[in-house]
Amino acid sequence: MRAPVILLLRHAPAPGNLEGRYLGSTDEDLSPEGEALARRCAGGLGEVPRLVWASPMKRCLSTARLLCPGAEILPLPGLRESDFGAFEGKNYEELRDDPAYRAWVESGGRTPPPGGEGSAAVAARAAAAFREIARELLASGEERCAVVTHGGIIMALCAAFALPERDFYAWQSPCCGGWLLALEPGLWEKEGKLRVLGPVRPKEERK
Repeated sequence: MRAPVILLLRHAPAPGNLEGRYLGSTDEDLSPEGEALARRCAGGLGEVPRLVWASPMKRCLSTARLLCPGAEILPLPGLRESDFGAFEGKNYEELRDDPAYRAWVESGGRTPPPGGEGSAAVAARAAAAFREIARELLASGEERCAVVTHGGIIMALCAAFALPERDFYAWQSPCCGGWLLALEPGLWEKEGKLRVLGPVRPKEERK
């Protein structure tokens, strides 16, 4: 059996994303622009996988259905976005004079925002969710799956598991884009790592 491949994808934009807001636990569905982007990108990912794990947030579930029509969508709570607490739903202009916000930015997000999650807690739950996906994918015998989640979760997962290793922020992904990863059983079992096969770009970015 070939090593299964995983399409690790960021959701299409919700209204808050387009307004530059911290959109974590706020459960917005896709904006009209986001829905249109996902529809344009559907069919451009190659063979549609039969299994798709997704964050349970509406913006991810809707993206998964549009990008992978007919697939079985499996919501996984550990893939949800960070909870930004007191900063939730606000943008930089609304927060820039808030001392708590400035302290959070200066920490690189490592300290939790007031009432929210810190980066270490987010990374730990995302990693646990991904290990569950890897286990179920290998047991299924499927050679291809997709994971539709959030930009910060993608960066956390790749920083934890991807080879070659890169800086956390090097794993930023555009909406409806992300990374193609190979789940090689030997490499995964021995080192807990996945091999990066390349980026996945939305239709607008392809040349």
